[in-house]
Amino acid sequence: MTPEFLQWDSDHFGVRIARTHAPRNTPDWRAVDDWAFNNQINCLYVFATNKDSAAIKLAEEHAARCMDERIILEAIGSNASAVSGLRMAEQADLAELEAIAASSFIDSRFFRDPNFPRERCEGLFRTWIRKSVHGYARAVLVAGEIGAPTGFVTCRDEKIDLLAVAGSSRGRGIGALLTNGATHWFASQCVRRVSVLARSSNDSAIRLYKRCGFVPASTEFVFHKWYTRP
Repeated sequence: MTPEFLQWDSDHFGVRIARTHAPRNTPDWRAVDDWAFNNQINCLYVFATNKDSAAIKLAEEHAARCMDERIILEAIGSNASAVSGLRMAEQADLAELEAIAASSFIDSRFFRDPNFPRERCEGLFRTWIRKSVHGYARAVLVAGEIGAPTGFVTCRDEKIDLLAVAGSSRGRGIGALLTNGATHWFASQCVRRVSVLARSSNDSAIRLYKRCGFVPASTEFVFHKWYTRP
């Protein structure tokens, strides 16, 4: 298996980053390490499912540090009902959308890895939502008035990519509105099955998605292996 170089992540963090599925044997790990050294990789993201205990054990033995355990939940898009109170993001929303994004994902694996500067992690999610509005996502749905959004959800491929609600607007049902709105939008695009990720320790997010018709489908572990520190 040949790792994939990640241009976006590398450009943002200023180090060379790649990703791979967790090798299941020592020779494959040796090949991955050789590729990383030959391509001057600083950090490698390693992905493994909870069903592959051998790959998880090998990742740990090869100095990869587990940074995330997340549940993949799925829902049938055609089961979603239409919602009101959402609209497509506009350029006038960007400043507030970036502010919401910068403060909403501080429990992500990037923030937990001390090798990634905090300001770069905040900037990652600012860039992520900005690129999403500019076409990286198929749709960005927002709640709130133009120029003063209270929450957003990004729809990319067949998954909910990012979902966040402004701190001052939480507890008002906006998260459920955004989730249901995204699922209905996917259904309108003839996407039958929609997925979303949630950290296994994020009970509130998991409860939200379950209330909106999502069910757990699998669990995934994400490791970071650093070859050279920034």
